[in-house]
Amino acid sequence: MTTEENKDTQTEAAVEASTSKRARKAAAKPAEEAPASATAEPTEAEAPAAPRRAMGGPSSDVKAIAKWVRMSPRKARRVIDLIRNKPVEEARVILNFLPQRAGHTVLKVLESAVANAEHNKGMNRRELKVKAAFADGGPMLKRFQPHAQGRAFPIKKRLSHITVVVGK
Repeated sequence: MTTEENKDTQTEAAVEASTSKRARKAAAKPAEEAPASATAEPTEAEAPAAPRRAMGGPSSDVKAIAKWVRMSPRKARRVIDLIRNKPVEEARVILNFLPQRAGHTVLKVLESAVANAEHNKGMNRRELKVKAAFADGGPMLKRFQPHAQGRAFPIKKRLSHITVVVGK
């Protein structure tokens, strides 16, 4: 073996040792085993998700929330139960003529949800109905009233969070 052949074998060995295992595996693979994404069009599962339609796509429900309302959730639920699963126009009429104070507040939340649906999702007011409505309890303001013999009687002023969800 000549010195030139010896040098060639040494450089080949050095190059082979320096290449990574992954590069050698890729070079050893036949061309037909190349990844599908490199050679063919992506399948439905691999395709990127289509952008969500702005006009009433899959989640066509819109909501509005009034937080920290100075009203007991129990009193608000009495009114909310009357409008659940009703068309928006019918719910507005019901809320307009209720004697309870909660009617006015729930009406404002309903109007806000309808405005959100019209502005953000481009929905028609006449097609909307109240999908869900509920009043959750918020924090309580704790006050004390003096009672007999130096005692203090606690008063809990309840707050509520009123949510109305409208959709088609």
